[in-house]
Amino acid sequence: MDEQPARRGGPLYWLERRPSWFWIVVIALLPVSYVASFGPLWWLGKHGYLPDWVIGLPIYAPLQWLRFHGPQPLRDVVDWYIKFCARLF
Repeated sequence: MDEQPARRGGPLYWLERRPSWFWIVVIALLPVSYVASFGPLWWLGKHGYLPDWVIGLPIYAPLQWLRFHGPQPLRDVVDWYIKFCARLF
């Protein structure tokens, strides 16, 4: 009768218990996922699945700048990735 029910942790409790390597992987994958999401998003916008304004979202402004004003090798990489996504999907 003196037993207290076990407390279940919420999402913050779960996040607190993650090991440090988990956070290193999450932080390392954030820029990769940011760049990787640009190609499919561009494709979806150009094929009418998303409104045109989605491509111009401010979050993608650095990639748009690289695509039009960046150094030539980076422009080539961004254009290649967009064409790659266009063929892939």
